[in-house]
Amino acid sequence: MEQEKLQEILERYAKIRDTGGQELIVTLLREIQDAEGYIPDSLHAQAARAMQVSPAVITALIKRIPGFKSAPSKYAITVCTGPRCAAKGSREILRAFETILHIRAGQATSDGLISLETQNCFKKCGSAPNVRCGHTIYTSFSPDQAAYLIAKLRDRQPDRNT
Repeated sequence: MEQEKLQEILERYAKIRDTGGQELIVTLLREIQDAEGYIPDSLHAQAARAMQVSPAVITALIKRIPGFKSAPSKYAITVCTGPRCAAKGSREILRAFETILHIRAGQATSDGLISLETQNCFKKCGSAPNVRCGHTIYTSFSPDQAAYLIAKLRDRQPDRNT
């Protein structure tokens, strides 16, 4: 993101008199993520200053709220953790992705290829559990399918040896 655009966003939110409210902070963070693709650690202090809160508040919200990404990636895998998906095994699916990728939800692989996210509900409860990658929703997903999806994403990469 261009630095001027980022400064414009931060200044606009800093001018709002009711700074510090969680809803407003979340809205600011969503706008940063929409523009940047994720919320870099380097912006936590600036966002905190604009909202007149501690940087720890910003960091905690990013970790707590599903859908926020703290690392860039080419592919984002999002596991639905809503009640119906959770009842049908989405926690096990999330653990399978974390184990295979060696990351936790909200992080990206060291090569920046894949990030792992959670979202409370996709509104596709009839086909639970659900996983989204890009614009594709995989329904009735199982932990065994995690390795296949990751291999599929990695196979899309050009051969680095040619």
